[in-house]
Amino acid sequence: MNKRDYDALAGIWWAGVDAVRGAEAVSAGLTQDEPIEPDLVAAIGKAAASMCVGALRHLGDQARLLVITAPGYAGDDLAGNADIEFIASSHPLPDARSIHAGQRLLDRVTSLGSDASLLLLVSGGASALAELPEDGVTLDQLRTSNQEWISGGLSIDEINSRRRKLSRIKGGRLLQQFAGAKVRVYAISDVKGDDIAVIGSGVGDPALATCDAKATIVASNRHARQAAAAYAANNGYVVQLNEESLYGDV
Repeated sequence: MNKRDYDALAGIWWAGVDAVRGAEAVSAGLTQDEPIEPDLVAAIGKAAASMCVGALRHLGDQARLLVITAPGYAGDDLAGNADIEFIASSHPLPDARSIHAGQRLLDRVTSLGSDASLLLLVSGGASALAELPEDGVTLDQLRTSNQEWISGGLSIDEINSRRRKLSRIKGGRLLQQFAGAKVRVYAISDVKGDDIAVIGSGVGDPALATCDAKATIVASNRHARQAAAAYAANNGYVVQLNEESLYGDV
């Protein structure tokens, strides 16, 4: 491979990656969407901190943030901001930190008044990072079930469908308990079909919300493919853009 082709391949790859970075994806979403002045920005997932960086570009330092992410994923961009509550939780299996994070998420969302607006940011890993099991479901049972599902060759759709049945905040139930006026959900999809009911086991699904609620997929496999294809075409390559095919038991 000559240097020109090597550099082009690297450029194509990074064009796809850059298109789905959390900060850029959320910033683009807020630019394109109707204005919102949220009383709380709640972010859950491995990209939670990065997504919040994008939110703060538009909302300024006055925004109140709750960031639930995996250890080592907080980054340095939000350090020193007294208005940000960080919770380092557990992934890929939930533990006591996940229960604490799920309870804190529910408490902060349900504490908002009837005129409040909520911006909810969701990315991969949210299922394990924030959880509140149904009454009668113990943490040990939750961990055992998750371990069996993850190691059993089930698809992410099947795993998250089962997770929803054990949770008080998944499957749209978190936003069902939000008593405010408006909620906007921005999600980075890690699932086939980009279904908000599957991403994070539906922690950001607005289907049961009783307010002005809308969910937007701001980054996905499709966004990355399109950005990579555009970069390749702009650099003189003939592009065949395939549909997503990166799922299944590997």
